[in-house]
Amino acid sequence: MKSQKGITLVSLAIYLVAVTIIVGVVASITAFFYSNAEEINEATSAMGQYNIFNLTMLKEVKQAGNSIVSITSDQTRILFKSRKYLYIPR
Repeated sequence: MKSQKGITLVSLAIYLVAVTIIVGVVASITAFFYSNAEEINEATSAMGQYNIFNLTMLKEVKQAGNSIVSITSDQTRILFKSRKYLYIPR
Protein backbone atom coordinates (compact mmCIF):
# COMPACT_ATOMS: atom_id res chain seq x y z
CA MET A 1 0.00 0.00 0.00
CA LYS A 2 1.19 3.45 -0.89
CA SER A 3 1.96 6.04 1.85
CA GLN A 4 -0.60 8.86 1.99
CA LYS A 5 1.20 12.05 2.90
CA GLY A 6 -0.21 15.54 2.34
CA ILE A 7 -3.67 16.73 1.41
CA THR A 8 -5.72 16.54 -1.75
CA LEU A 9 -6.86 19.49 -3.80
CA VAL A 10 -10.49 18.92 -2.75
CA SER A 11 -9.66 18.95 0.96
CA LEU A 12 -7.56 22.11 0.46
CA ALA A 13 -10.54 23.82 -1.21
CA ILE A 14 -12.82 22.76 1.67
CA TYR A 15 -10.34 24.14 4.23
CA LEU A 16 -10.11 27.46 2.38
CA VAL A 17 -13.89 27.80 2.19
CA ALA A 18 -14.23 27.00 5.91
CA VAL A 19 -11.53 29.51 6.90
CA THR A 20 -13.11 32.19 4.68
CA ILE A 21 -16.52 31.67 6.33
CA ILE A 22 -14.99 31.81 9.81
CA VAL A 23 -13.06 35.01 9.01
CA GLY A 24 -16.25 36.58 7.59
CA VAL A 25 -18.27 35.75 10.70
CA VAL A 26 -15.55 37.10 13.01
CA ALA A 27 -15.28 40.30 10.93
CA SER A 28 -19.04 40.94 11.06
CA ILE A 29 -19.13 40.32 14.83
CA THR A 30 -16.19 42.69 15.32
CA ALA A 31 -17.82 45.42 13.23
CA PHE A 32 -21.06 45.02 15.20
CA PHE A 33 -19.15 45.23 18.49
CA TYR A 34 -17.28 48.41 17.56
CA SER A 35 -20.42 50.18 16.30
CA ASN A 36 -22.23 49.34 19.55
CA ALA A 37 -19.24 50.46 21.63
CA GLU A 38 -19.33 53.84 19.86
CA GLU A 39 -23.05 54.24 20.58
CA ILE A 40 -22.49 53.39 24.23
CA ASN A 41 -19.69 55.97 24.42
CA GLU A 42 -21.99 58.69 23.03
CA ALA A 43 -24.82 57.68 25.38
CA THR A 44 -22.62 57.79 28.48
CA SER A 45 -21.32 61.22 27.52
CA ALA A 46 -24.89 62.53 27.30
CA MET A 47 -25.77 60.88 30.61
CA GLY A 48 -22.80 62.59 32.26
CA GLN A 49 -24.00 66.00 31.10
CA TYR A 50 -27.51 65.19 32.31
CA ASN A 51 -26.15 64.19 35.74
CA ILE A 52 -24.20 67.46 36.02
CA PHE A 53 -27.38 69.40 35.20
CA ASN A 54 -29.39 67.41 37.77
CA LEU A 55 -26.80 68.00 40.50
CA THR A 56 -26.72 71.73 39.77
CA MET A 57 -30.51 71.94 39.80
CA LEU A 58 -30.67 69.96 43.05
CA LYS A 59 -28.11 72.28 44.68
CA GLU A 60 -30.12 75.37 43.70
CA VAL A 61 -33.45 73.92 44.79
CA LYS A 62 -32.14 72.75 48.16
CA GLN A 63 -30.55 76.10 48.96
CA ALA A 64 -32.37 77.63 51.94
CA GLY A 65 -34.70 80.49 51.01
CA ASN A 66 -34.19 79.97 47.28
CA SER A 67 -37.07 79.73 44.83
CA ILE A 68 -37.73 80.07 41.11
CA VAL A 69 -38.40 83.69 40.13
CA SER A 70 -38.93 83.27 36.39
CA ILE A 71 -38.51 80.93 33.46
CA THR A 72 -37.84 82.29 29.96
CA SER A 73 -40.53 81.76 27.34
CA ASP A 74 -38.37 79.30 25.39
CA GLN A 75 -37.76 77.44 28.67
CA THR A 76 -33.97 77.41 28.37
CA ARG A 77 -33.16 79.60 31.38
CA ILE A 78 -34.38 79.57 34.95
CA LEU A 79 -33.82 82.53 37.28
CA PHE A 80 -33.61 81.61 40.95
CA LYS A 81 -34.08 83.98 43.87
CA SER A 82 -30.31 83.69 44.44
CA ARG A 83 -29.97 85.51 41.07
CA LYS A 84 -28.36 82.53 39.38
CA TYR A 85 -29.45 81.57 35.90
CA LEU A 86 -29.58 77.91 35.12
CA TYR A 87 -29.22 77.09 31.42
CA ILE A 88 -31.01 74.03 30.07
CA PRO A 89 -29.25 72.79 26.89
CA ARG A 90 -31.35 71.30 24.12
